[in-house]
Amino acid sequence: LRAVERISQLQGVRAVVVFRDPIEMLESNYNVADCWRYHSFDVVLPQDIYSCLGFGGGDSTFSSWSERIEELLHALSRDRVFLAHLESFTTSGRVQVETYNRLLRFLGVDD
Repeated sequence: LRAVERISQLQGVRAVVVFRDPIEMLESNYNVADCWRYHSFDVVLPQDIYSCLGFGGGDSTFSSWSERIEELLHALSRDRVFLAHLESFTTSGRVQVETYNRLLRFLGVDD
């Protein structure tokens, strides 16, 4: 929160937030942490996946991403925050081009 407050005081600052599907992120973090070596996903999930992933709970967990975005939107005016789903950048086609063009306009760069 302190970082967001300090950033919001910078003249003309803009924020670009690219987020991914929370379930895909969980699965990816699970695989990177090698949790599957110790427990199956079915066993870890109902117990304590945060411990396996090393997040430890609390404010530092990835589960608070929506709260962080909300804080950012509160600290900066809506027109100073660009939100996009990662898939809109990585999936080829019309949506990808439109997303890149929106980002360029947001940054003040000609498309």
